[in-house]
Amino acid sequence: MRVGIVCGAGTSIPVGKPSTASLTSTVLAGVNYRRHTCGNYEFDDRVREDFESQEVYVPRVTALLQILKDEVDGFFHCGRHSLSNEAEFYKTFGRHQTNYEDLYFCARQLSDSDHFEYENPAVQALYEKLLKMPAVLKILQHKPGELHENWELTPLLNEVCTYIRDVVENELWKTPNRLWALSFLLSASRDGSLSKIDIYTLNHDTILEELFRSFGVPYSDGFCDHRGNVLHWNRNDLSHSNAKVRIFKLHGSVDWYSFPSPGPVWQSQCVGKSLDRDPYHARNELGERHELWHVRGPLMLMGTFNKLLEYNYGIFAELQVMFHQNLLTTDYLVVCGYSFGDKVINARLLDWLCSSESHRLAVVDPNASRMEELARGAIRRKWERLIGDEKVIPFVKGIEQADWYSVKNCLLRDKGT
Repeated sequence: MRVGIVCGAGTSIPVGKPSTASLTSTVLAGVNYRRHTCGNYEFDDRVREDFESQEVYVPRVTALLQILKDEVDGFFHCGRHSLSNEAEFYKTFGRHQTNYEDLYFCARQLSDSDHFEYENPAVQALYEKLLKMPAVLKILQHKPGELHENWELTPLLNEVCTYIRDVVENELWKTPNRLWALSFLLSASRDGSLSKIDIYTLNHDTILEELFRSFGVPYSDGFCDHRGNVLHWNRNDLSHSNAKVRIFKLHGSVDWYSFPSPGPVWQSQCVGKSLDRDPYHARNELGERHELWHVRGPLMLMGTFNKLLEYNYGIFAELQVMFHQNLLTTDYLVVCGYSFGDKVINARLLDWLCSSESHRLAVVDPNASRMEELARGAIRRKWERLIGDEKVIPFVKGIEQADWYSVKNCLLRDKGT
């Protein structure tokens, strides 16, 4: 029997990783974050010479973030849709409180359109509105003693995106302290009736790798080509691995970086991860400096809808293809800690559910009974029928409370029994 497990943010929270709401609060606060001279933002509560003055960047970035948040909140305000209260709005539209993903998406859209990367006339009105706001003009204004002249909006929007990514990366690197909370996954990996377990995680952290490594469970994540102190990703290894457990990180990871491909291939790049968590000083098999393709942080997809565009490029396109192909031979799916907020992932899950009468999906989530309110439209509209037809089986509990064999038995039982 072949099983697929889809993991969302709710899988990492019981282990000790920050929630989306917590990450958003940290991003908006900017406390003890400074811009390094390399252009990245790092956490440091000391004053060091290799950091730019915090008074130059972080206050501007966080001030612009708050303005963007006000705009996003205003767009989704319940009064705009003539609903009586905020709770009714969220129930009707499956809308969550504004988070760092929304803010990243907003900033990225504005920047990409102005750069004609993804030109979008629809966002021009907001761009021009921002340029006329006194609060924004104040942010862009040169201050005495600064090296910069007056700032421009688009470069600052790019700083916003870099800052969000770097803060999230730093917070997700914090050491987990409750790996036992994922015993559900360990039980599945040790179940002799399963021939293959494919785990599709939407999280950027390294919890799954740490879990299986700590408990001696062999797994494949595609990183097998050992060159110096860097492991390079190999699609064929992940596709054809004999390991029972395979990990597919559909949104990237805090330890994935772009490196130039070895050999004569012109302008080619590959994905690798540094064994000592220091990609900026990586060495190849000859002991030579293994330069990064770019130095602006790890490969992590962020933003509510712009990540859907990035599914079409590089390693993310390959992972999506493998996700689609693997589902063709998957018998059952389990969704853990994912509230069905990704339109592409939802479409693949629905296509799989509808492709066979025998396909069934278990949802392990403390909010499983409210998923009709939380999920995006395609899932929300079909939720009641999916439950009634026993295509979807909800388990109203977190992954740390769930029992693998109970979930498996419910997936295997005859309908109506």
